[in-house]
Amino acid sequence: MASDDLSFDKFGCLSSELPNGVLLLNGCFNPIHNNHIRTLELARQHLSAEQKINIIGSLICLTHEAALRRKMMEHEHILSAKDRIAMCQLAVSEYNWLTVFTWQTQHEKNPGIIKTKKYLETVLDQHFNQKVQIISICGGDALPKLKGAYTKELVVTVINRSVGFDFDAWLSSHEVSPYRQNIHVVYDHDCPTHISSTFIRNQISSGRDPGDTIHPFVLKYHREHNITYTRSNNEEKLIDGSSLDQYSSNTILSWSDLQGADDIELGRGRCANVYAKQLCNVPVAVKVIKLTNRNLKQFRQELDVIHHLGIHSNILHFYGHGVNGQGNIGFYVMEQCLGGNLLEHLKQYSYASSQTIQSIFPNQQWIHLCIDIARGLAYIESIGVLHRDIKTDNVLLVLNPTVAKIADFTVSKHTSTTEYIARGSIRHYAPEAIEQKHIYTPQADVYMFAMLLFELAHGGRRIWQELETRVIVAQVLKGERPLFQVQCHTDYVQIVRECWDQLPLNRPKFDQIVEKLEGLETLIKSSEMDDR
Repeated sequence: MASDDLSFDKFGCLSSELPNGVLLLNGCFNPIHNNHIRTLELARQHLSAEQKINIIGSLICLTHEAALRRKMMEHEHILSAKDRIAMCQLAVSEYNWLTVFTWQTQHEKNPGIIKTKKYLETVLDQHFNQKVQIISICGGDALPKLKGAYTKELVVTVINRSVGFDFDAWLSSHEVSPYRQNIHVVYDHDCPTHISSTFIRNQISSGRDPGDTIHPFVLKYHREHNITYTRSNNEEKLIDGSSLDQYSSNTILSWSDLQGADDIELGRGRCANVYAKQLCNVPVAVKVIKLTNRNLKQFRQELDVIHHLGIHSNILHFYGHGVNGQGNIGFYVMEQCLGGNLLEHLKQYSYASSQTIQSIFPNQQWIHLCIDIARGLAYIESIGVLHRDIKTDNVLLVLNPTVAKIADFTVSKHTSTTEYIARGSIRHYAPEAIEQKHIYTPQADVYMFAMLLFELAHGGRRIWQELETRVIVAQVLKGERPLFQVQCHTDYVQIVRECWDQLPLNRPKFDQIVEKLEGLETLIKSSEMDDR
């Protein structure tokens, strides 16, 4: 079968003895560099030698411009599809096993990787008259985003730099370990770690030669077509600490106010890390963020919300914030919850798949936790804050006695803000937040709370964890909801169903949810007394 967007000139022959495969590296390539090709080459060598797979072709698959715009900052230069394609074709011109695949770029709307792979499967099957395996290739930092791939098929990840999180811990985690046989890890210790598209854009925008990081033909194309870039500020940008002094002086802290080692890590995120420290001999958690131009807006947004929160027994307490002496590191200080997050606690004490929150938290402690979470959310609703990422990971536990506290206001917003774009895990999105992406209301937070209650009842297991995101979205929009697989109090089930009602106006407010849960607690206690 002929295809306008895929040439088979550089494809090899099929094997009758070994499984046949095609490698797919999906990316923006803004611009393409030598590490992209090196990644494919290492994956190809690994699969051919170690896994005995006949690799008949390797594809550089360019993403749609919409995907590129989501990734880049507003002020950064984005290459046109025409330029990206031309540069990719120049970069692979000397390789007899590499082909550029442009199908995504030819659509008015972004078709996404799932549709792209289905189209590619059809083209390959019809051309070769037999099934050919498509093998996704990615860097270690991108692998967690490919759940739809590694849960079903072979994926090769090539690690040549720090991935920004504990990769080994993620790989051996409860959620990933069942699919470990599908994930092949190749470590590239000889790769220059500084090579990236961002590095090349910064070099060219500064008038510096990117050297051997890109193919000479690609560099020549830049010069012949006068292509330059607005310099990315991913590099550390020093800021004046006074730019954050709009907040109360009572909350301004110095790094020297904190005691303890700097290397006790409590958590790690894409833009920030959290460390264990002490403030006036009180254990605290310190969120540390590099104040690059990209991160500064987020840091200010978090501070805006946090300073608006005030004090509530079911909201993580905030002590203050500051900037380091050099002005390029921001931090804020929170109470440290020794019980960890709720999801970790559920996994730690859930020894069987049939175990539920009632058995993990004895003596009706589970209903207290539900009420704690609802009270915290009722409070932030009352002061006009949308959390937008309500899930068990973002509920922290204080021990002795056990108290639940709402945490992580990274994507939270004031209701007065005009931008209400949905955030967080899409499997927890309300249908209206999926359908109208620029609308997010308090009722969408209520829907997310219903998802949390459902997962709590099932011992922390993720909703529809076996389904792909696109399937979940389709089901939610049709009004379908997951079925309870464990025995629950009928009133609890009713509360969940009211909170995830398809119509936002039918969902209760959080203060009403608190009343319903408190009523359930009274009913449970009364039932226990009768049983005695």
